[in-house]
Amino acid sequence: MPPTKRSGRSARSSGVGLFLLLRSAAAINVAMMDMVQRNMLNTSILSWEYGTAAQAMLEYNYGSLGIYGSAPIPLPAGTPPPTGVTDIAAYVVANRPSNTTALFLDGSAADPASMGVAVLIANATLGSDTSPGSRSNYAQAAADQLSYLLNVAPKSPDGAISHRADQVQLWSDSVFMTPPFLAYYGAVTRNSSLLQLAYDQCRLYRQALLVPSMGLWQHIVLGTNSSQDPGLWSTGNGWAAAGMLRVLLTINKSVFASQFAPQVNDLVSWVSEIVNGAMPYQQLNASALIRNYINESTFLDAAGTTLLAASTYRLASLGQGTAQLARAETYYQTLESERLNGTGWLQPVVNPNAYASQGTYSPEGQAFVLMLAAARRDYLAGNVTSSANSSQSTTPSLSAASRTLGSSLGSSLVPLGLCAAIALVCL
Repeated sequence: MPPTKRSGRSARSSGVGLFLLLRSAAAINVAMMDMVQRNMLNTSILSWEYGTAAQAMLEYNYGSLGIYGSAPIPLPAGTPPPTGVTDIAAYVVANRPSNTTALFLDGSAADPASMGVAVLIANATLGSDTSPGSRSNYAQAAADQLSYLLNVAPKSPDGAISHRADQVQLWSDSVFMTPPFLAYYGAVTRNSSLLQLAYDQCRLYRQALLVPSMGLWQHIVLGTNSSQDPGLWSTGNGWAAAGMLRVLLTINKSVFASQFAPQVNDLVSWVSEIVNGAMPYQQLNASALIRNYINESTFLDAAGTTLLAASTYRLASLGQGTAQLARAETYYQTLESERLNGTGWLQPVVNPNAYASQGTYSPEGQAFVLMLAAARRDYLAGNVTSSANSSQSTTPSLSAASRTLGSSLGSSLVPLGLCAAIALVCL
């Protein structure tokens, strides 16, 4: 167990015939998913919560535009903006701090980059105001964030970009924050060096964090001893799997896909390693949960379980990891009846800011529910892509009333829940 804030496997289930069973199983109702999304937006106040919320909304509400969807990279001219995602990006860019090139002033060197893909999508769909002093120059904001990662963020001797800004320290969380932005920037600008760097960051983090006998990753290594966490944190393994999936799909949608086939194969293998290592630890009771620290006698955690289940569906859409689908589906079927309470909160969850402790709610956990619903929907569509039809026929998107956005983006640098920050109607 870690001293600071932020340990038997069951038989493997068969996925034979599961696709037909899944198609007959009901999705979570739209009213519940609206509550899940409102709660996420109301409580997201930190950099990675903003970025994770934007990514979750992109996957769930606008699946065709993201890397799991059918749209190319870069997005074609005239693509309608994914309202909500771009409003978050607009708020972040309009309120960029003046004393750093990162999108947020943050103790983490990696977390601000979680907003990078949304900013690039805003640039593609809204365009950038390049006039002097503009607060809506998305292209410049993304370039500055990239420059921070390449030139300012601390790095390990072998080149791993640190998760922390004050020391070289590697967190499994980082794989969801930094490499997907590097990869998407590389795909948009047709820069193969950035695609390679995104892959290399995944490789270096795996090299430092993997426990080979388990196929799972430690949470935090290097840096001060008091802040290290050698445990196999379930959410951290979910972050790593989901981040690597985003990198490999981004590479596959780039013009360099054929040149990066070996790297993509590695990433598929590394995600499979985590999914096959984690999912067999699912409880064989009605909870269907995985523990906060996967192989220890810690509390059961729905946040980590949800992200790992989402990664299982995404991996299955690639034709891999189908042996774990039954476990992911068993968990999904508990969500509405057991894991989401009457007001749309995922329970029980780890405290995102004190990862050894159980919390009362988790903004990132709410985002993971959206990601799981989107991943399952897309798997049922028969492949990895999202289409408008599949979105509407399985899990409906956020209702029109709750995705209406006001025009006032605010100017305060004090972190706000996203509903307040971007005047989102969440009542």
